[in-house]
This record gives sequence, C-alpha cells and structure tokens, in this order.
Amino acid sequence: MASVKAVKHRDGTVVYRVRYRVGGKNPVSETFTDAASAQRFADLVDRVGGAAAREMRSLDDLAAADTPTVAAACAHHLEALAASATPGTISRYRQIIRDRIEPRLGLVPVDMLTRHAVTKWVAELRRTPIARGATTGQPPSAKTIRNAQALLSAALQRLVDEDVIPRNVAKGVPLPKDATVREMRFLTPDEFARLHAHVPADYQAFVAAMYGLGLRFGEATALTVADVDLDVAQPVVRVNKAWKMGENGTPYIGAPKTKRARRTVTIPAPLVPELRAALAGKSADELVFTARRGGPITSGPFHAHIWQPACDAAGLSPRPRVHDLRHSHASALIAAGVPLPVVQRRMGHESIQTTVDVYGHLAPDAYAGAAEAMSMAMGGANPQIGM
Repeated sequence: MASVKAVKHRDGTVVYRVRYRVGGKNPVSETFTDAASAQRFADLVDRVGGAAAREMRSLDDLAAADTPTVAAACAHHLEALAASATPGTISRYRQIIRDRIEPRLGLVPVDMLTRHAVTKWVAELRRTPIARGATTGQPPSAKTIRNAQALLSAALQRLVDEDVIPRNVAKGVPLPKDATVREMRFLTPDEFARLHAHVPADYQAFVAAMYGLGLRFGEATALTVADVDLDVAQPVVRVNKAWKMGENGTPYIGAPKTKRARRTVTIPAPLVPELRAALAGKSADELVFTARRGGPITSGPFHAHIWQPACDAAGLSPRPRVHDLRHSHASALIAAGVPLPVVQRRMGHESIQTTVDVYGHLAPDAYAGAAEAMSMAMGGANPQIGM
C-alpha cells in the first residue's frame, strides 16, 4: 500500500511524499507539491503496482489538472452516447469500463497513454480471470477483450475528433486470434419436430413462432395481438418493437435492434393454428406469448425450465441455443432456394453483408445454380464453348 505524508520544510512550505515499493525492493518515494496529485499517484500505485505507476506517469504530468485521464475520457464518451444509445447499452459499457479499463488504465492521463501500454493492457486482460458471474474464474473470451478494446478506442477517438489528443493509440491494437467460436447449430426439420413435441404445451406456440418466423428472442417476446394479422390472404406478423434492458436492469419495450429490423414477416401455414390459439381471448395490446405466471417470457427461466429439458428429452446433442432457432429458420430458407436478399429482409439484417457473412456458406446449391445458368448462357452464345 502506498502512503501519503505531508512534510513541512523549514521555510514553511508543505510538500507531500508518497512512499511505495517497486517489486520487492526497499521503499522509494515521490514528492508532490499538492495533496491531490500525491493521492492520485498513491491510488495508481495501489491499483497497478509501483513499477507500472512509475512507468506511466511523471511528476509534472500527475500535477497537471487539465489533462483528462482514461477514466474521464470514457465517462465523457458515455455522456455523448447517452443521446442515442439505449440505457442498457450504456449500462453494459459502464460495466466494461469498471471491470476492464479502469483497474489498469483509469488513472493514466490520455496524453501519456502509449500504444505499448494498451498492448500490455490487452495481454493482462487475457491473463486476468473473470471475477463475477457464471464464468467466474475463467479467462475472458476473445469477444470480451475485443469489446473492451473497442470501447477504449471509441473513447479515445472521440478526443481525437475533438482535438484533445493527436491520435488514437488504441486503434488497431492486435487482439487474440486463438479463441474458439461456438458454431451455429442448425436444426433439421426432423430435429425441430422432436424438440417441439417435448416442449410443454403452453410454450409450443412460442417455440414454433421463433422457428417459423426467424425472430430474435426479444422481438418474439414483445409481440402483441395487434402485431399479428391472421385473417388475410397471406397472414403476417409486424415486427416493430423488442424488449430492451434499462440502465438499472429493468426491462422495457423499445425499438427493434436496427432500422431494418422493423419489418413484416409472412407466416407459414402450419404456424397459423398455433398463433390463433395463442391469440384467443386477448385484447389488441396484450402480449401474444406470456410466462406461466403472466408477464413476458424472460430468457433465464425459459432456458433453464423449458428449453434445456426439451432439448435433452429430444436427444439433441450438442444442445442448440435458443438463438439457433433463428439460425435454423435462415438455413431452411436457403436450403429451399430463397435468395439471400430475401433472407436478409425477412431476418431484419441491416446489411446484406451480414446475411452473406453469417449464412452465405449454406448456399452451395445456389452457387451451383449460378454456374449452371452461366453454362447455358455461354453455350447459347457460342456452342464451341460447351464442347
């Protein structure tokens, strides 16, 4: 622990001395002309160690009050984002800052932050086990590290754009590449039929809608009766809202994930009877799908008490995730020859590139069809080509 002590000189001036250790050596000290700078340095020593504190800061930089720290830069970034981002997003970013950025870099002035320091920070994140939650004790995933680096980079870039610092030292820092990514689990029609049969009767319509419409969990659980139109030539569902997480962890209804996520989805015929039963006796503003005790279906209880038992009873191994119903929907569309731009619009992807990146590898028949079409075109133009 670093300690701060006020020392009065013979001429009456007072300085503040911080005593701390660098490794296992005898205590060393740094002297400051004001208490605030001394305390900031002592806090830095306690957080990152004496050697790192000495490396990252000098006396003059610590005494400068007009240079924002990394923590202040992150707070400034969140203040600006609050005008457009959802409260849940701000809450998640605040947690990343608290758990990943502040412990190592928070007290560093932004004009002293180097690319080398950011690289060392990424390496330290890889070695630091997660301290809370279901994955306590495990190393952070590559996605966790990537999200932390992206947030730090965005905060620094905002200061670059505002001419506070000349460059963003976190931009393009190398990130872990050896992480394994769980593959999407595409359910075959037979597998879905087995799963559906083992889902409790009061949740079968919900699971069928997730698969038959390709909705995100937050979209499906937010559907109201007014969003479903069954008494037309082509029944449809209008996706215009989704559950969001508030800053204090309280869920609320908000806009869909992106502009393209606001869409109209045609309903397959086998799903119509199940939806009609789910709508029976409900008013226009009521939720289509509700939990057994009322209110919206939430992911934790649904996964633990409905999804996992049904998957295990159906013998699905490896066990699919709930979101794999959406992936399976896209897979079925592509297998039937539905063009990727149509899949994009039905899935509510903001960009066709997302559809291609996620599902493009599922369309070998479409590629074969393209080759066959060109073979016919080229053969018709020049019979010699086809010989």
